[in-house]
Amino acid sequence: MNKLVHTWMLDSAQQFPANEAIRINDRATTFKELNTTSQRIAAHLSSIVVIDEQCIGLYMGKCPEAIMAIYGVLQANAVYVPLDTKNPAARVQYIVDQCKISTLITTPDFLDQLRSVLADTPLSFNIVVLSDKDWNAPVDQFRYIPVNLDSAAEDNTTPNEIAAALREKTTTGNLPADSLATTLFTSGSTGMPKGAMISHTSISIFVQWVIGYFQLTHKDRCISHAPLHFDLSLLDIFAAHAAGACVVLVPDNMSGNPKFLTQYIARQHITVWQSVPSVLVLLLKYGDIAKHQYPSLRHILFAGERVSGSLLENLSVHFANAAFHNIYGATETNDTFVFSIPAGNQAFPDPLPIGKALPYVEFLIVDQHNNPVADFEEGELLVRTPTTMRGYKNTAVNSFIAITSRDSGTSKDYYVTKDIVQVTHDGNLLFCGRKDDIIKTSGNRVNLLEIENLLQTHPAISDVAVIPVADDEIGNKIVAIFTPAPDKQVSVIDLKVFCANNLPKYAIPHIFECSNTPLPKTSSGKTNKQALIKLRGNHVATA
Repeated sequence: MNKLVHTWMLDSAQQFPANEAIRINDRATTFKELNTTSQRIAAHLSSIVVIDEQCIGLYMGKCPEAIMAIYGVLQANAVYVPLDTKNPAARVQYIVDQCKISTLITTPDFLDQLRSVLADTPLSFNIVVLSDKDWNAPVDQFRYIPVNLDSAAEDNTTPNEIAAALREKTTTGNLPADSLATTLFTSGSTGMPKGAMISHTSISIFVQWVIGYFQLTHKDRCISHAPLHFDLSLLDIFAAHAAGACVVLVPDNMSGNPKFLTQYIARQHITVWQSVPSVLVLLLKYGDIAKHQYPSLRHILFAGERVSGSLLENLSVHFANAAFHNIYGATETNDTFVFSIPAGNQAFPDPLPIGKALPYVEFLIVDQHNNPVADFEEGELLVRTPTTMRGYKNTAVNSFIAITSRDSGTSKDYYVTKDIVQVTHDGNLLFCGRKDDIIKTSGNRVNLLEIENLLQTHPAISDVAVIPVADDEIGNKIVAIFTPAPDKQVSVIDLKVFCANNLPKYAIPHIFECSNTPLPKTSSGKTNKQALIKLRGNHVATA
């Protein structure tokens, strides 16, 4: 049964009103409180959301207010767009412009930062500020809308008739299920971020699979480690709340602290963990993992990077009651393959397969001419699934291809993953590599072309190539190799500051190397990156 995403939470609020819906450290929010506050937010938004599927930006940290805001936006028939508060202002402004956002939701601790980000834009914005106390709105070009989240506060700022109409709307679900729920931005193959438009139907189908496959119930406590702009958050939040489970948020400032995380898993009695594999590496290497016991942990999910079987074997010693699941999927399609290893099973293949297709997923493995490859040969993965995005926001980029079946003669659209895979003899898929410049580092999808294009604009750089170098802890390190412009000098600090002003933090190269000779080229004049990797020893490492 496909439903509007927020109605899953409303059902849980009716069935388990006193159960914890959100927990962060020692602060808990019940389903009743989540329902009440999200409807309060939606009631305020209803006066400024003029069309269905209007995009509303979320500019705040990982906190209960952010989850309340997500459900508030959805109940107002709008689309939530999570904005990374760590991104440079130019990137945030680009997303705001792409989505034609005129309303943003924030909290008092991010208000000044948000005002600074929007300062250079010629537009005026509605800024909804969520707080449990009174605050004084600044006097500037923006329209401020305070929303008091104090559960004891009277809603005298929200007319009763609006609130009543909203309750009727959210319980009847008068939006079609294929309406948009969110737009998540990824590093695109064009070198610019692209917003994947994801519908309620897509999330709903996925939620039902997650609950069934992992047997989620109202007794589960699911970690939410991934940022809200990361597609892993769709499972963390919506599947957990649909099952009546508690979402345990990892505080932003602790997401990279392995000792805190191992202690948090134990203290919060986490039953379902999901993260990128590099975080699991940190837990094992630096988390003092043997100091705690984890009897409640029954599922460990990881996605977004390659992971070694030996790592999982070492983890299984400490997480003895947990099954391990390697999940594969793109933001554009949601998860599409899974490979599971039951609890107590010490047989971890290396390399680890991405598994078999979910029940509703079709796929093809094709050669460069889009013809099916022979059995067990490598080829490019094409995916067709009802959880696929509607498309990219305000861009003509097309990531789909029509394939005509030789048997039936019918044509179907498939999403082009640009991942190279092969089928193993036991029917599982094995990830073999990429066709383009997209890599994963610390679980983040990064387009190396975007970094190259930026560095090429630096006045002191003549030529540049950006390559990945395998790293056990974060998957890949990003290495930028450049030749300086004639009579120009550039420092690594200058280059890092230049990148930090234009790129997300995770996309800043880890290493800059200055080449004493021209970068090698192919016969077509393009940089020969494979040759460059072999020649790295002739470069002078500068950072």
